[in-house]
Amino acid sequence: GLNGSRASNYIAQENITLPPPTGTTSNVTHTDFYARTCRWLFNEMENITNTINCDDYCASSSILQNITINGPRIVCNGATYSLSNLPAGYTATWSLPPGSGSTLVLATNGPNNQGTQCTVTNMHYYQLNVNLIVTLKINGCVVGTITKLISTDNDYQNPSTRGYSYVQDACLFYNVQHPQETGIVYPSIPAYIHQGCNVTVNLGSLVAEGKTVTYYAGNQPTYWSFNGQILYFAMPYGSGGVPVTFKISGDGACYDRNISFYVITANGRSIFTATPNPVNDLLTINVTEQENISQNNKKNTPKEYLIKIAEFNTSLPIKQFRVTKTGADFKVNMAGLKTGYYAIEINDGTDKQVLKVFKL
Repeated sequence: GLNGSRASNYIAQENITLPPPTGTTSNVTHTDFYARTCRWLFNEMENITNTINCDDYCASSSILQNITINGPRIVCNGATYSLSNLPAGYTATWSLPPGSGSTLVLATNGPNNQGTQCTVTNMHYYQLNVNLIVTLKINGCVVGTITKLISTDNDYQNPSTRGYSYVQDACLFYNVQHPQETGIVYPSIPAYIHQGCNVTVNLGSLVAEGKTVTYYAGNQPTYWSFNGQILYFAMPYGSGGVPVTFKISGDGACYDRNISFYVITANGRSIFTATPNPVNDLLTINVTEQENISQNNKKNTPKEYLIKIAEFNTSLPIKQFRVTKTGADFKVNMAGLKTGYYAIEINDGTDKQVLKVFKL
Protein backbone atom coordinates (compact mmCIF):
# COMPACT_ATOMS: atom_id res chain seq x y z
CA GLY A 1 0.00 0.00 0.00
CA LEU A 2 0.98 3.62 -0.24
CA ASN A 3 1.69 3.87 3.45
CA GLY A 4 3.06 0.35 3.79
CA SER A 5 -0.10 -1.04 5.40
CA ARG A 6 -1.98 -4.03 3.95
CA ALA A 7 -5.26 -2.31 4.71
CA SER A 8 -4.40 1.05 3.19
CA ASN A 9 -5.49 0.02 -0.31
CA TYR A 10 -8.98 -0.90 0.95
CA ILE A 11 -9.84 1.69 3.59
CA ALA A 12 -11.12 4.97 2.09
CA GLN A 13 -8.49 7.73 2.04
CA GLU A 14 -8.16 11.40 1.15
CA ASN A 15 -6.76 12.49 -2.23
CA ILE A 16 -2.97 12.38 -2.32
CA THR A 17 -0.45 14.06 -4.73
CA LEU A 18 2.40 12.07 -6.28
CA PRO A 19 5.38 13.42 -8.29
CA PRO A 20 4.84 13.78 -12.05
CA PRO A 21 3.87 12.04 -14.27
CA THR A 22 1.46 10.31 -11.87
CA GLY A 23 -0.12 13.44 -10.42
CA THR A 24 -3.19 13.41 -8.13
CA THR A 25 -4.84 10.08 -7.26
CA SER A 26 -7.10 8.61 -4.64
CA ASN A 27 -8.66 5.36 -3.53
CA VAL A 28 -12.28 4.56 -4.33
CA THR A 29 -14.49 5.97 -1.57
CA HIS A 30 -16.43 3.34 0.45
CA THR A 31 -19.53 5.35 1.18
CA ASP A 32 -21.31 2.64 3.19
CA PHE A 33 -18.59 1.96 5.74
CA TYR A 34 -19.42 2.47 9.39
CA ALA A 35 -16.63 3.11 11.87
CA ARG A 36 -17.01 -0.37 13.34
CA THR A 37 -16.98 -1.89 9.83
CA CYS A 38 -13.70 -0.16 9.02
CA ARG A 39 -12.23 -1.21 12.35
CA TRP A 40 -13.22 -4.84 11.77
CA LEU A 41 -11.81 -4.86 8.21
CA PHE A 42 -8.61 -3.16 9.30
CA ASN A 43 -8.03 -5.73 12.05
CA GLU A 44 -8.74 -8.60 9.65
CA MET A 45 -6.30 -7.33 7.03
CA GLU A 46 -3.59 -6.53 9.58
CA ASN A 47 -3.97 -9.93 11.30
CA ILE A 48 -5.13 -8.26 14.51
CA THR A 49 -7.47 -10.34 16.65
CA ASN A 50 -10.98 -8.89 16.69
CA THR A 51 -12.85 -8.72 19.98
CA ILE A 52 -16.66 -8.66 19.82
CA ASN A 53 -18.82 -6.35 21.91
CA CYS A 54 -22.45 -5.21 21.55
CA ASP A 55 -21.42 -2.18 19.50
CA ASP A 56 -20.27 -4.55 16.75
CA TYR A 57 -23.80 -5.98 16.28
CA CYS A 58 -26.64 -4.49 14.33
CA ALA A 59 -29.79 -5.88 12.78
CA SER A 60 -30.61 -4.62 9.32
CA SER A 61 -34.06 -3.14 8.80
CA SER A 62 -34.89 -5.94 6.36
CA ILE A 63 -34.29 -8.57 9.06
CA LEU A 64 -36.55 -6.76 11.52
CA GLN A 65 -39.25 -6.27 8.88
CA ASN A 66 -39.29 -9.98 8.09
CA ILE A 67 -39.81 -11.03 11.72
CA THR A 68 -43.53 -11.08 12.57
CA ILE A 69 -45.58 -11.67 15.71
CA ASN A 70 -48.41 -14.14 15.10
CA GLY A 71 -51.48 -14.26 17.33
CA PRO A 72 -54.91 -12.68 17.88
CA ARG A 73 -55.51 -8.96 18.21
CA ILE A 74 -57.81 -9.57 21.21
CA VAL A 75 -57.14 -11.64 24.33
CA CYS A 76 -60.31 -13.29 25.67
CA ASN A 77 -59.18 -15.58 28.50
CA GLY A 78 -55.75 -16.38 27.10
CA ALA A 79 -53.83 -16.28 23.82
CA THR A 80 -50.60 -17.71 22.40
CA TYR A 81 -48.20 -15.59 20.35
CA SER A 82 -45.27 -16.77 18.26
CA LEU A 83 -42.54 -15.41 16.00
CA SER A 84 -41.95 -16.14 12.34
CA ASN A 85 -38.68 -15.74 10.41
CA LEU A 86 -36.41 -15.34 13.45
CA PRO A 87 -32.85 -15.92 12.07
CA ALA A 88 -30.56 -18.56 13.55
CA GLY A 89 -28.55 -17.23 16.48
CA TYR A 90 -31.18 -14.69 17.46
CA THR A 91 -33.17 -14.95 20.68
CA ALA A 92 -36.37 -13.19 21.71
CA THR A 93 -37.52 -11.79 25.05
CA TRP A 94 -41.24 -11.01 25.47
CA SER A 95 -42.50 -8.20 27.68
CA LEU A 96 -45.31 -5.73 28.35
CA PRO A 97 -44.74 -2.01 28.92
CA PRO A 98 -44.36 -0.68 32.46
CA GLY A 99 -47.70 0.48 33.76
CA SER A 100 -49.65 -2.32 32.07
CA GLY A 101 -50.86 -3.42 35.48
CA SER A 102 -51.87 -6.91 36.46
CA THR A 103 -54.80 -7.62 34.15
CA LEU A 104 -52.43 -9.34 31.67
CA VAL A 105 -50.04 -12.09 32.78
CA LEU A 106 -47.26 -13.06 30.35
CA ALA A 107 -45.24 -16.29 30.27
CA THR A 108 -42.62 -17.48 27.76
CA ASN A 109 -43.22 -21.13 26.96
CA GLY A 110 -40.84 -22.17 24.20
CA PRO A 111 -41.00 -24.15 22.03
CA ASN A 112 -37.21 -23.77 21.85
CA ASN A 113 -34.42 -21.81 23.47
CA GLN A 114 -34.91 -18.94 21.03
CA GLY A 115 -38.00 -17.82 22.98
CA THR A 116 -40.19 -17.75 19.88
CA GLN A 117 -43.48 -18.24 21.74
CA CYS A 118 -45.35 -16.81 24.72
CA THR A 119 -48.75 -17.03 26.40
CA VAL A 120 -50.77 -14.03 27.60
CA THR A 121 -53.55 -14.56 30.18
CA ASN A 122 -56.39 -12.06 30.68
CA MET A 123 -57.38 -11.70 34.34
CA HIS A 124 -60.43 -9.56 33.37
CA TYR A 125 -59.70 -6.81 35.90
CA TYR A 126 -60.22 -3.98 33.39
CA GLN A 127 -60.09 -3.21 29.66
CA LEU A 128 -56.55 -2.59 28.38
CA ASN A 129 -54.92 -1.77 25.03
CA VAL A 130 -51.15 -2.29 25.07
CA ASN A 131 -48.19 -3.22 22.88
CA LEU A 132 -46.77 -6.72 23.26
CA ILE A 133 -43.00 -6.20 22.95
CA VAL A 134 -40.35 -8.58 21.60
CA THR A 135 -36.72 -7.63 22.23
CA LEU A 136 -34.35 -9.32 19.76
CA LYS A 137 -30.82 -10.32 20.78
CA ILE A 138 -27.78 -12.05 19.32
CA ASN A 139 -25.03 -13.29 21.61
CA GLY A 140 -26.75 -11.43 24.43
CA CYS A 141 -26.66 -8.10 22.62
CA VAL A 142 -29.88 -6.18 21.84
CA VAL A 143 -30.28 -5.54 18.11
CA GLY A 144 -33.88 -4.28 17.91
CA THR A 145 -37.51 -4.59 19.03
CA ILE A 146 -40.84 -5.36 17.33
CA THR A 147 -44.35 -4.86 18.75
CA LYS A 148 -47.96 -5.96 18.29
CA LEU A 149 -51.00 -4.10 19.65
CA ILE A 150 -53.25 -6.35 21.75
CA SER A 151 -56.42 -5.69 23.77
CA THR A 152 -58.25 -7.42 26.57
CA ASP A 153 -61.86 -8.48 26.02
CA ASN A 154 -63.95 -8.01 29.14
CA ASP A 155 -67.23 -8.82 27.37
CA TYR A 156 -66.69 -12.49 28.22
CA GLN A 157 -70.01 -13.39 29.86
CA ASN A 158 -72.64 -15.28 27.90
CA PRO A 159 -75.26 -13.94 27.52
CA SER A 160 -73.70 -10.50 27.39
CA THR A 161 -74.59 -7.89 30.00
CA ARG A 162 -73.16 -5.10 27.88
CA GLY A 163 -75.72 -2.72 26.39
CA TYR A 164 -75.42 0.11 23.88
CA SER A 165 -77.46 3.31 23.94
CA TYR A 166 -79.38 4.29 20.82
CA VAL A 167 -81.44 7.23 19.60
CA GLN A 168 -83.95 7.07 16.77
CA ASP A 169 -84.67 10.58 15.56
CA ALA A 170 -88.24 11.78 15.18
CA CYS A 171 -89.12 11.98 11.50
CA LEU A 172 -91.93 12.51 9.01
CA PHE A 173 -92.01 9.49 6.70
CA TYR A 174 -94.65 8.88 4.03
CA ASN A 175 -96.86 11.52 5.68
CA VAL A 176 -96.69 9.82 9.08
CA GLN A 177 -94.95 11.60 11.97
CA HIS A 178 -92.88 9.08 13.95
CA PRO A 179 -91.81 10.00 17.50
CA GLN A 180 -88.27 9.84 18.82
CA GLU A 181 -87.26 6.52 20.38
CA THR A 182 -84.37 6.06 22.85
CA GLY A 183 -83.09 3.19 24.93
CA ILE A 184 -80.48 0.49 25.42
CA VAL A 185 -80.08 -2.40 22.99
CA TYR A 186 -78.55 -5.60 24.35
CA PRO A 187 -77.12 -8.47 22.30
CA SER A 188 -79.84 -10.74 23.68
CA ILE A 189 -82.79 -8.29 23.51
CA PRO A 190 -83.70 -6.45 20.27
CA ALA A 191 -84.98 -2.87 20.38
CA TYR A 192 -87.77 -1.14 18.45
CA ILE A 193 -87.36 1.68 15.92
CA HIS A 194 -89.54 3.31 13.25
CA GLN A 195 -88.91 2.91 9.55
CA GLY A 196 -87.51 5.87 7.64
CA CYS A 197 -85.91 7.57 10.68
CA ASN A 198 -82.17 7.95 11.30
CA VAL A 199 -80.83 5.78 14.11
CA THR A 200 -77.53 6.28 15.96
CA VAL A 201 -76.08 3.60 18.22
CA ASN A 202 -73.17 4.49 20.51
CA LEU A 203 -70.85 1.47 20.46
CA GLY A 204 -68.15 3.12 22.56
CA SER A 205 -64.55 2.00 22.20
CA LEU A 206 -65.03 -0.99 19.89
CA VAL A 207 -62.28 0.04 17.47
CA ALA A 208 -59.80 0.64 20.30
CA GLU A 209 -60.70 -2.84 21.53
CA GLY A 210 -59.89 -4.31 18.13
CA LYS A 211 -63.52 -4.93 17.11
CA THR A 212 -65.63 -3.86 14.19
CA VAL A 213 -69.29 -3.82 13.06
CA THR A 214 -70.87 -5.32 9.94
CA TYR A 215 -74.41 -5.65 8.60
CA TYR A 216 -75.35 -9.27 9.27
CA ALA A 217 -78.96 -10.25 8.57
CA GLY A 218 -82.55 -9.14 8.13
CA ASN A 219 -83.98 -6.40 5.99
CA GLN A 220 -81.29 -4.39 4.21
CA PRO A 221 -80.96 -0.85 5.64
CA THR A 222 -81.49 2.15 3.38
CA TYR A 223 -77.98 3.15 4.47
CA TRP A 224 -75.62 2.30 7.28
CA SER A 225 -72.11 3.31 8.35
CA PHE A 226 -69.79 2.92 11.32
CA ASN A 227 -67.23 5.62 12.15
CA GLY A 228 -65.36 3.70 14.85
CA GLN A 229 -67.74 4.67 17.65
CA ILE A 230 -71.21 5.45 16.25
CA LEU A 231 -73.34 3.16 14.09
CA TYR A 232 -75.71 5.08 11.78
CA PHE A 233 -78.56 3.51 9.82
CA ALA A 234 -82.16 3.87 8.65
CA MET A 235 -84.68 1.30 7.49
CA PRO A 236 -86.72 1.49 4.26
CA TYR A 237 -90.47 1.50 3.74
CA GLY A 238 -92.10 -1.85 4.48
CA SER A 239 -89.16 -3.29 6.44
CA GLY A 240 -91.20 -4.55 9.39
CA GLY A 241 -91.23 -8.19 10.41
CA VAL A 242 -87.70 -9.61 10.31
CA PRO A 243 -85.33 -7.57 12.53
CA VAL A 244 -82.23 -5.94 11.08
CA THR A 245 -79.10 -7.35 12.74
CA PHE A 246 -75.54 -6.01 13.00
CA LYS A 247 -72.60 -8.17 14.07
CA ILE A 248 -69.88 -7.02 16.49
CA SER A 249 -66.76 -9.17 16.05
CA GLY A 250 -62.99 -9.16 16.41
CA ASP A 251 -59.93 -11.38 16.00
CA GLY A 252 -59.75 -13.34 19.26
CA ALA A 253 -62.90 -11.85 20.81
CA CYS A 254 -64.68 -13.99 23.39
CA TYR A 255 -67.91 -13.94 21.39
CA ASP A 256 -69.39 -12.43 18.27
CA ARG A 257 -72.29 -10.24 19.41
CA ASN A 258 -75.43 -9.44 17.42
CA ILE A 259 -77.56 -6.36 18.06
CA SER A 260 -81.01 -6.35 16.45
CA PHE A 261 -83.80 -3.86 15.83
CA TYR A 262 -87.42 -4.60 15.02
CA VAL A 263 -88.96 -2.04 12.71
CA ILE A 264 -92.30 -0.38 13.42
CA THR A 265 -93.87 0.47 10.07
CA ALA A 266 -97.19 2.26 10.75
CA ASN A 267 -97.11 3.85 7.30
CA GLY A 268 -99.77 1.75 5.61
CA ARG A 269 -103.53 1.46 5.44
CA SER A 270 -103.83 0.45 9.10
CA ILE A 271 -102.16 1.20 12.42
CA PHE A 272 -102.18 -1.55 15.07
CA THR A 273 -101.94 -1.20 18.84
CA ALA A 274 -101.96 -3.95 21.51
CA THR A 275 -103.81 -3.91 24.86
CA PRO A 276 -103.33 -4.78 27.61
CA ASN A 277 -99.55 -4.67 27.58
CA PRO A 278 -98.27 -6.47 29.68
CA VAL A 279 -100.79 -9.22 29.01
CA ASN A 280 -101.74 -12.40 30.87
CA ASP A 281 -103.48 -14.50 28.23
CA LEU A 282 -105.78 -12.68 25.81
CA LEU A 283 -104.29 -9.81 23.80
CA THR A 284 -106.53 -7.34 21.95
CA ILE A 285 -105.20 -5.88 18.70
CA ASN A 286 -106.87 -2.57 17.91
CA VAL A 287 -106.96 -1.53 14.24
CA THR A 288 -107.13 2.11 13.16
CA GLU A 289 -107.51 2.64 9.43
CA GLN A 290 -106.54 5.80 7.62
CA GLU A 291 -109.57 8.08 7.23
CA ASN A 292 -109.83 7.80 3.45
CA ILE A 293 -109.60 3.98 3.69
CA SER A 294 -112.29 3.62 6.36
CA GLN A 295 -114.69 5.89 4.47
CA ASN A 296 -114.39 3.66 1.42
CA ASN A 297 -115.05 0.43 3.34
CA LYS A 298 -118.23 -0.87 4.87
CA LYS A 299 -118.19 -0.80 8.64
CA ASN A 300 -118.12 -4.55 9.26
CA THR A 301 -116.30 -5.84 6.17
CA PRO A 302 -114.40 -9.02 7.21
CA LYS A 303 -110.64 -8.86 6.84
CA GLU A 304 -108.01 -11.57 7.32
CA TYR A 305 -104.65 -11.09 9.05
CA LEU A 306 -101.60 -13.34 9.26
CA ILE A 307 -100.18 -13.29 12.80
CA LYS A 308 -96.65 -14.41 13.72
CA ILE A 309 -95.43 -14.50 17.32
CA ALA A 310 -91.67 -14.72 18.01
CA GLU A 311 -89.60 -14.48 21.17
CA PHE A 312 -88.13 -11.02 21.27
CA ASN A 313 -84.50 -12.18 21.08
CA THR A 314 -85.05 -14.25 17.93
CA SER A 315 -86.56 -13.80 14.47
CA LEU A 316 -88.03 -17.31 14.30
CA PRO A 317 -91.81 -17.54 14.82
CA ILE A 318 -92.97 -19.89 17.58
CA LYS A 319 -96.63 -19.44 16.71
CA GLN A 320 -98.30 -18.56 13.40
CA PHE A 321 -102.00 -18.38 12.51
CA ARG A 322 -104.66 -16.39 10.66
CA VAL A 323 -107.50 -14.39 12.20
CA THR A 324 -110.50 -12.67 10.66
CA LYS A 325 -111.61 -9.23 11.85
CA THR A 326 -115.12 -7.88 11.34
CA GLY A 327 -114.99 -5.00 13.82
CA ALA A 328 -112.43 -2.53 15.15
CA ASP A 329 -110.27 -5.16 16.83
CA PHE A 330 -109.41 -8.85 17.07
CA LYS A 331 -107.96 -11.18 19.73
CA VAL A 332 -104.64 -13.04 20.00
CA ASN A 333 -104.36 -15.84 22.57
CA MET A 334 -101.01 -15.68 24.43
CA ALA A 335 -101.90 -18.47 26.87
CA GLY A 336 -99.23 -21.12 27.30
CA LEU A 337 -96.32 -18.85 26.39
CA LYS A 338 -93.62 -18.33 28.99
CA THR A 339 -93.04 -14.96 30.65
CA GLY A 340 -91.00 -12.53 28.57
CA TYR A 341 -91.01 -10.12 25.64
CA TYR A 342 -92.57 -11.15 22.31
CA ALA A 343 -92.69 -9.66 18.82
CA ILE A 344 -96.17 -9.78 17.29
CA GLU A 345 -96.05 -9.40 13.51
CA ILE A 346 -99.37 -8.47 11.84
CA ASN A 347 -99.70 -8.75 8.05
CA ASP A 348 -102.92 -7.78 6.28
CA GLY A 349 -101.61 -8.70 2.84
CA THR A 350 -100.72 -5.10 2.06
CA ASP A 351 -99.02 -3.76 5.17
CA LYS A 352 -96.96 -5.33 7.90
CA GLN A 353 -96.33 -4.08 11.43
CA VAL A 354 -94.52 -5.47 14.48
CA LEU A 355 -95.64 -4.86 18.06
CA LYS A 356 -93.61 -5.42 21.22
CA VAL A 357 -95.59 -7.19 23.96
CA PHE A 358 -94.65 -8.46 27.41
CA LYS A 359 -96.28 -11.73 28.51
CA LEU A 360 -96.79 -12.04 32.29
